[in-house]
Amino acid sequence: MREERRLSQAPPRETVLSQKLSRVQSSSVVVFVRFPCDFFQSQRIPVTATPTKRVMELESKLSEAEKEFIEGAPTRSKRSPSEWIPRPPEKYSLTGHRAPINRVIFHPVFSLIVSASEDATIKVELRDHEHVVECIAWAPDSARASINAAAGADNKGAHEGPFLASGSRDKVIRVWDVGAGVCLFTLLGHDNWVRGIVFHPGGKFIVSASDDKTLRVWDTRNKRVMKTLEAHVHFCTSVDFHKSHPYVVTGSVDQTVKIWECR
Repeated sequence: MREERRLSQAPPRETVLSQKLSRVQSSSVVVFVRFPCDFFQSQRIPVTATPTKRVMELESKLSEAEKEFIEGAPTRSKRSPSEWIPRPPEKYSLTGHRAPINRVIFHPVFSLIVSASEDATIKVELRDHEHVVECIAWAPDSARASINAAAGADNKGAHEGPFLASGSRDKVIRVWDVGAGVCLFTLLGHDNWVRGIVFHPGGKFIVSASDDKTLRVWDTRNKRVMKTLEAHVHFCTSVDFHKSHPYVVTGSVDQTVKIWECR
């Protein structure tokens, strides 16, 4: 009897809703007022709950719903990383380039972003190309020995990196020590713009794509072209290496995508 009397004295759900909504921002009130009944019915609050517990549950649900309204989606804690997608507004906005930006990439390990621009610069601030920078690629850890050998560094003076390769409309590939901010060496051989670049997962080679319609494989340690493939009938604009299988993929202005087996 005492429990029944206590439950009968509990305020109606509509009253609780009104009390809670008066504490949230007006921008959030609009959303909650549109579906108060459905919202609270969906929570399935036990009938046996005490008034104090019910209020606490309502406050928790309202707080969560307000977060979802502000963020435009379920809160991050409710989503697994595999479900994360970009949501407005942007977290940061970086400026500094003086011309359109062609490429941006994250470093896979370090907290670094690199951008390549038509102002002939790469930010993190590196400048040595004589024309628009078309492509960039981070070197894997496996490339460290080959890059240091190509740069002429002995064990005592080895470069620490991280290392980056860039390709430009000046037809040159440059390999950089980003940590030191210096160009370690260049690769010469393409007859037109370098449009795509990627490191072999094993670290010994660099593969590049160019508007000279070729795909070139570079021996990094010896800084020379090891193999040239007549890849497309028009500009070869992009290239990528599969991370776990022996395949390279290229794309071209000729409207074809080609997959090349490594053997």
